[in-house]
Amino acid sequence: MVLAAALIEPLLVTIEPNDSRLHPQALELARRLHELDSFERHSEDQNRAGRVERLRELLYVGYTNVEAALLCLAAHVVRMRSIRDLDRQMARLLAEDNEAIFLPLIEMLGLWQLRHELGDPGLEVLNPDNVWETIHKQKSLARPLREQCCADIQAVLADELRQAGIQGEIALHPNSAFGLYRRLRHGAALGTVVRDVVIDLLVEQPHDCYLALALIHRHWRPIEGRTVEGGYFRDMIGQPESNGYQALVTTVGYRLHDQLEITLQFRIRTHAMERINSLGIVGTKFARPQPVRIKNVWWQNESRIAFVRERPLGSLGATTDELYVFSPAGEVITLPQGSTPIDYAYHIHSEKGKHCLRIWINGQEARYDTRLRNGDLIEIDVDPEYQGPDERWLSVVKTSKARQHVKRGLKHRLATPHEGRARIDRLLEQELGYYGLPDIPPEEVDEALAKAARYLGYANREALYYDLATEKRVLGGPPPSPNQIVAHVIASRLKDHVVRADEEPLQVSRVQFTQCIHGRHQCRVVPGVKIVGRIRNAGTKYEHLVVYRADCPNAPPPDQAIPLLWRGDSRPGEAIKVRVKAVDRARLLGDVLDSLYQLYEHNDRLYLLDLVASVDRDRSARIEMTVEAQSQEPIGLLDRQFAQLKDRGLINDFTLHTLSPIDKVRLVDRELLANPYTTKAVQDRRVFKGRDDEIRSIVTRLQGAQNHIVLYGMSRVGKTSLLRYLRDTIGNVANFVPIFIDMQELGDCNEARIWSAIIEAAEQQLSTKNKRAKSGRKKTEHSLETFLDWWTEAQPLLRGQRLLIMFDEFNIVDEWANAQKAQMFVHRIKHLIERQQEMAFILCVQETLFKAAHADLPVVTRPLVRIGFPLRLDYLDPRAAERLIREPMGEMLRYDEAVVGQILAATAHHPFFLQHLLGRLVEHVNIAERRVVTADDLAEVADELLRHGGDTLFHDFLREYRRLEANQIVLRCLAEHCKPGDAGVTLSELHALLQQHSAAIGQQDLEKVLDALCDLGIVRRDRQPPFVKHVIRVPLFAQWLRENRPLI
Repeated sequence: MVLAAALIEPLLVTIEPNDSRLHPQALELARRLHELDSFERHSEDQNRAGRVERLRELLYVGYTNVEAALLCLAAHVVRMRSIRDLDRQMARLLAEDNEAIFLPLIEMLGLWQLRHELGDPGLEVLNPDNVWETIHKQKSLARPLREQCCADIQAVLADELRQAGIQGEIALHPNSAFGLYRRLRHGAALGTVVRDVVIDLLVEQPHDCYLALALIHRHWRPIEGRTVEGGYFRDMIGQPESNGYQALVTTVGYRLHDQLEITLQFRIRTHAMERINSLGIVGTKFARPQPVRIKNVWWQNESRIAFVRERPLGSLGATTDELYVFSPAGEVITLPQGSTPIDYAYHIHSEKGKHCLRIWINGQEARYDTRLRNGDLIEIDVDPEYQGPDERWLSVVKTSKARQHVKRGLKHRLATPHEGRARIDRLLEQELGYYGLPDIPPEEVDEALAKAARYLGYANREALYYDLATEKRVLGGPPPSPNQIVAHVIASRLKDHVVRADEEPLQVSRVQFTQCIHGRHQCRVVPGVKIVGRIRNAGTKYEHLVVYRADCPNAPPPDQAIPLLWRGDSRPGEAIKVRVKAVDRARLLGDVLDSLYQLYEHNDRLYLLDLVASVDRDRSARIEMTVEAQSQEPIGLLDRQFAQLKDRGLINDFTLHTLSPIDKVRLVDRELLANPYTTKAVQDRRVFKGRDDEIRSIVTRLQGAQNHIVLYGMSRVGKTSLLRYLRDTIGNVANFVPIFIDMQELGDCNEARIWSAIIEAAEQQLSTKNKRAKSGRKKTEHSLETFLDWWTEAQPLLRGQRLLIMFDEFNIVDEWANAQKAQMFVHRIKHLIERQQEMAFILCVQETLFKAAHADLPVVTRPLVRIGFPLRLDYLDPRAAERLIREPMGEMLRYDEAVVGQILAATAHHPFFLQHLLGRLVEHVNIAERRVVTADDLAEVADELLRHGGDTLFHDFLREYRRLEANQIVLRCLAEHCKPGDAGVTLSELHALLQQHSAAIGQQDLEKVLDALCDLGIVRRDRQPPFVKHVIRVPLFAQWLRENRPLI
């Protein structure tokens, strides 16, 4: 049939479509061959994309119709054998096709003999950087050394094989020019690769391969880590490659003479394996009289072939659980739906994921969070100098393997900073000293650098550090300078201290301070100098304010300049610093303050703003005061008062001087409202509101017969905050010693680390009450048994109190790489719960895991989730949400009445969104120096938040939004057709709207999508008999979707 199709293909133009003389299958195969063998070329960039697309098509055909792929390859082989007869341009195009399209196809089919035949002619024609001549010259120089080495090996090894009763053939493996060139492209040095010796050892039986390996390792030291697995040898006999390649491969060190040591690789296989390695699929699937079966080869995996056949290239079904992608070698990799290139990289190898620098999908550079589609061809560029992973990868990875590796990499990243970061830190230290600014907390520096990286077009801080260290830009264009980056950080500290002189608000989120250089004159903007500004890129997302010194030649003319002030300059009067030195004694501070307060009685233009007192070991006392005077007269009076103290011997010395400009700016900071709101787990009890019913239920049940509670809910709903609150308070109202274990904070945890963390947390709790309990064991020895031993020893110190062990993010256990160890840990916890009533447990899990456990899905933690008392945490009730708005700031901040209702409506009482929005409002009024929040303030802050912070604010919602295309179209449709105040839409109404927008989602599939979105708290169902309406639960998110992901 295949031969018939090959004969028919050249005659297709003369054959009728339904010619009955020809077999329909042969005719269809001939047509498929004609389609595959046609390739239109355009520009160089289009050629690259076109070649990748053709390779994807051939790989797909290889899995679904391998005969057609083989016929297309045969036609290419015929052309390549005559490549030297073609003109230069045609030969080059054919050689480029050979390297980009057909050599990967050959590797997938396992046709190694054909790869050696086609690789060298193609390289000779392309000859990049004259590498063909260079390689042949180096090969000629290295040939005597390699031949001598092979002769020595034969002399030693042949005798050993003979004594062991093994019939073997030892030969020097020919190092083809194309094979050497591939190693050079992967970073190897030419002088090394041409000297490396590869020995082919052919034996009769498979077990002889392993005996020969033992003999080799007995004579020469194996080199560890030269295989993918990192061991001493690679077993491709027990586990053949997916293209059928079989061999035992090991690398040893070999000293040729006293001065030269080279690496020596042995490839051990049988004669039968050699034939299969050379012919691949042809020598197995099409072997006669019957096919040869080999473990692991893709062409014998019928389920995998059917999986690929059912999913055409580029497809992405809304309800499909898995998809497949191609590696550059044509291997099919199966991944969960919604996977990203990071999942693929970690699936291949952890080092490929860790050092992932660039990602190519179907020949085009792509972002790390791109969602993969069926049949995508993925290439990963790695650089050992690039130290990943990036924190943001955690939000996009789908597979547990990738998530575990990313967490491990983030936790165990080297403490020494990247060289690029070190350059920033050195310059930042200098600039902080120049400006007189205090040190910036590391987390704030990281946040500022992350913003700078995003503004400059980088995916993460690490990519920015890499470019700074190498002084080149990976993405093209000039690299950034450390000065430019540090300017971003300094600006983040100073921007809030710049105000308009006309008291109008600054309607920008980013401020840039110029550093102009004119000959030897440098115009640097520092606090205290007169400043003006100008708006750049007005009306775009890059809009920002540029601040100049008023005397800078580059400053805008007066008619275009925005008059600006430093906030400290707007204060009336003069602030001075008073420093007093004295010997410590009784009434010292009273005498100093009495002198100051005497002026209060006669002068209302003098105010004490700040006072700090300290005493050294030698009883030397220092008192520093900051005083504000409305004129020079009270300053003179104060100087005379302290002079009298010195004359009377009450103090040793004193000085008065005016504050520096930066001190004036920092003085204003003290008058800002302290912001209690946070987007992390709540630590400040002022912003922990509501949950009274849940706390009462927990305490009541744990004091009764129940000793196991499962706390579940949506992401960011306050589960961690509730556990932390219980840790700090439950010991005051119930007979418990609370132990809080953050499973996510433990990182790549295992059972031993968890038991250690429990013991350490318990000892810390007991030590705060002066009850110290030492385990006396090393941390690595901890297990359930040692924990129980510790608990028995601690009984006298517990004094009848029960341990309350609270696990936060317990669903992390389901992501452990070793599922068997996770099951054993769950079993041991279950044993404790059932046997030890003196202990109580609270397990905090995500709502999706809770429902999966009760739906009998394969969840490791299911036994624990199902036996506990379920307690669901939802959004705050309206009263608690209003208390969260009004109470933390008390009388220091007031809200217009309408504003409170608008905040509640926009956030739907979600605690995370409330905290985020309220925190931004406090920052906003601080900058405006007001103490009342108006509707205009709320509108401005919400608009700014949606324009520049939506990706962060709605991180959890967007993760589900991106997971399935069906989620995207449904949420966009709901956002578009359910405006504020609307009652929502029914299932049938939503289905009709989706059809209007050409969304092919059936009503049953739509119902499943809505069920999932309701479970996640993104969509709310309102029962309005006889209808059930659907609406996006948080109006802020619906508004963000309308503005950033419009339906039309």
